[in-house]
Amino acid sequence: MPPVLTIVDVGPRPADVIAAIDVVTDVGPRRAAELVEWLPAFVGRGLHAALAEVLREELQRAGAIVELREPPPPAPVVPSAAPTGESTVKLVDAGEDRLRVIKRVCTATGLTLREAKELVDAAPTVVASGLSTERAAALRHELESAGARVEAA
Repeated sequence: MPPVLTIVDVGPRPADVIAAIDVVTDVGPRRAAELVEWLPAFVGRGLHAALAEVLREELQRAGAIVELREPPPPAPVVPSAAPTGESTVKLVDAGEDRLRVIKRVCTATGLTLREAKELVDAAPTVVASGLSTERAAALRHELESAGARVEAA
């Protein structure tokens, strides 16, 4: 897997970093904020080289420290430096609208679309672990609203 653009430090203006991610990658401000919440943040996955370069320039202009790093291996966990709780969310069945479930898994975990598809195809499987009870309940609700059958423990 090629190196990806990685935010090592958001610098003195995190709001500008979040705005740069939102504008260049079009992920939305909430998802951009979630990405920079856990450092290092791998923000260049799946981007065309020219777009990744624009993102790198914008992030550096916003004061972030950016490097090219090898991404961690795909894993069915929410990206975080340390688990925040004891809850686990398990996808039992994707249901009829698999694409919608894949998109929700992608958004919730930070996995690429391909990784999220592989995770959903492997059901029953753990989507995220080490979550707070509230976060696990929210993820369960997101997946169930997409038509998936989910267990949370």
